[in-house]
Amino acid sequence: MKAVTWHSVANGTVDPAQLLTEHEPMADVLKAYREFQDRDPGWLKVALAT
Repeated sequence: MKAVTWHSVANGTVDPAQLLTEHEPMADVLKAYREFQDRDPGWLKVALAT
């Protein structure tokens, strides 16, 4: 697997939004952090909605 660098994002080769697997509200930040930390299936990157 090739590493994603900021160059890949800057030149449009990689869309970082495609790496997000979960979207959680800020109110659930502790729950989301625990699930990500525990490596629950499917949790790669999390976006917190503000």
